[in-house]
Amino acid sequence: MSVLFINYLMSMTISLAAITGSLRWGKIDPSNRPIIVAWWIVVITETIQYLLINLGMYSNLVYNLYM
Repeated sequence: MSVLFINYLMSMTISLAAITGSLRWGKIDPSNRPIIVAWWIVVITETIQYLLINLGMYSNLVYNLYM
């Protein structure tokens, strides 16, 4: 296993919270829903960045989604 893949797996621990939040979406107070959306943005961003690095492209453009 490469160090890059191990780092990716460690960054995907937030996906557990994102999945749990999505399953409980209807029961969660609407004021707390933006954090679940933010968790999903992190999951998507980390996945795109991992794929880009594996393809040999180093794009910091993906991280601008956080801003």
